[in-house]
Amino acid sequence: MTGSQKQTKARLIPVIALAPNDWDGPWRNRQHVLTRLAQRGWPIIYSTGPLSLWDRESLAWRKAPPVGRFEQKEGVFVNIAGRFPFRWPSCHAWDHWAIRNHARKLVRRLVAPDNLLVCLFHPSLWPIAERLQPRWLVYYAYDNFRWEIDGDRQLVAAESAVVDRASLIVATTRSIGDALGTAAQPKLRILGNGVDFRGVVSAANQPCPDEIAAIPRPRIGYCGVTNRKLDFTLVERIALSRPDWHWVFIGPEQGLEDAYEAPNKPIREAWQRTKRLPNVYFTGEMTPASYSACLHHMDVNIICNRTDDGWWKDAYPLKFHEYLACGRPVVSSRVESLLEFAEVAEFVDGVEPWMRALQRAIYDGGVGTAAGRRATAKQNDWDIRVELFEHWLNEITTQ
Repeated sequence: MTGSQKQTKARLIPVIALAPNDWDGPWRNRQHVLTRLAQRGWPIIYSTGPLSLWDRESLAWRKAPPVGRFEQKEGVFVNIAGRFPFRWPSCHAWDHWAIRNHARKLVRRLVAPDNLLVCLFHPSLWPIAERLQPRWLVYYAYDNFRWEIDGDRQLVAAESAVVDRASLIVATTRSIGDALGTAAQPKLRILGNGVDFRGVVSAANQPCPDEIAAIPRPRIGYCGVTNRKLDFTLVERIALSRPDWHWVFIGPEQGLEDAYEAPNKPIREAWQRTKRLPNVYFTGEMTPASYSACLHHMDVNIICNRTDDGWWKDAYPLKFHEYLACGRPVVSSRVESLLEFAEVAEFVDGVEPWMRALQRAIYDGGVGTAAGRRATAKQNDWDIRVELFEHWLNEITTQ
């Protein structure tokens, strides 16, 4: 079989992607990867699995249709979960029936269900992946889930089963891959997060969104999910010290209200206090287009992650190359996965080093140049990432 024949064969393989986040929510690596695979000819179905009985009080339940349906979005067939049939984990017979029912719905959308590849993005969805009985299983570990599932024997067992069953394991950082254990290493590939380079660069021509234009300069921008990974004790101290600097947090706020345990309580309390400061702004979620436009209207873009133990230590922040693509200076905590980019961003720890780095970024242009930052981002475009990912898929499906 020639290389071109292998490529054609691989592209006919249907893919069911199972991930925990709604397709229409903030774009993560899942949406970036899967849309590009769809553009390359892979038939893609995306599902978050059935809703659970325990979701009855949630916004997702209120927004859900009575029964599920499929919608085509960006070339991907997205399953919109309905309220029925729901999962009921404490009632095993019902729960198993709901999983089987959901798997059948997904399979009925396929042209070749016996030649199936499942791409699993979280171990909590393993029961559905297992029921689908794919010919190939790809585990795409975008975070170190051990911090999340530690103590949950069922999820730990699920991830162990996924690692054993997987044909290919993809991790966004080496430390995430290492946390999966020795059994994962022969199948492991590292694929950092990327950037829709053209999308971010073209947003420079868009006007500044009204809610950002009303904020005085200089603006210190954070774009992404506001949650427990951010060091709000750091933000609060700098914001109080420099009331003439204006902090802008763009994106949804998730989980901080419930962060009462000892390591997270000071972060939650500092976050609550910063929300009352006149020079700290929380805009909430924006459309992807507005989000990209905002990057260009900051004086410096930041990643203010915590540096203590937690899943954030192993992360590869999705926003990093998006920041670089807009050309503005970047200041970040010392995130291990990003330190190789020290020529185009400044990495610091501690209040005083942060203040000096922000001073340099706002008034002196920061580390590197706008052209150098854009050149680095272009080398890390999602198209390049997905080309490599597709190569790995072709390797396992054409052997």
